[in-house]
Amino acid sequence: MKRVDPKTLRPHPLNRLIPDMRPEEWRDFYADIAMRGIRVPLEVLADGTVVDGRHRLQVALELGMKKVPVVDAPLNGERPEVYMMKAAVLRRHLTDDQSAMLAALWKEGNKRQGERMDLTSAGRPAEVQDVSPTRAEAQELFKVSRWKVDQATYVRQRSPELASKVHRGEMTLSNAYRKVKAAEGAQGNEAAQAAYPSGCNVITGPASLL
Repeated sequence: MKRVDPKTLRPHPLNRLIPDMRPEEWRDFYADIAMRGIRVPLEVLADGTVVDGRHRLQVALELGMKKVPVVDAPLNGERPEVYMMKAAVLRRHLTDDQSAMLAALWKEGNKRQGERMDLTSAGRPAEVQDVSPTRAEAQELFKVSRWKVDQATYVRQRSPELASKVHRGEMTLSNAYRKVKAAEGAQGNEAAQAAYPSGCNVITGPASLL
């Protein structure tokens, strides 16, 4: 372990896929570090990229710390982004729904690693290497079922706003999925009614012929 200036460190580009702490978690976390310092070293790559400890780094910078403890990340042959995601899943108390949404975002975001990903946008990231993540890889990485990954992907593609709420732990995935399906059903009914003139029955034709 060594101690370095936190200003020489930077979060991994894909860290934005990982949900932030909830406000109450952040307050307790911040207060603990302010009182007792950073007790768990940040795990970093040779170039100073943090793959485990972005919240600790943020607190250190906000508190104006001069030095923080770091260790080399023990990748053991894994890609840095995969190691970072595994560390986040193990360290953070994420719900299954959050993990499923993280898996959906991982499939999308890791296509071109490094984009500043906007969780409220349906646009795809655009930078860095294509590592072609698969649904199976996402399932294994985040320990969630295929059905949940598919549900999360469905919500993500159709309602980024609801997907963001699931990602932050503010809404369950099943509730978001039902809302999307209900909205699509309502839109379908409106479109069907608009396709027929007033006084027509959508199924049987003009009301005068009944």
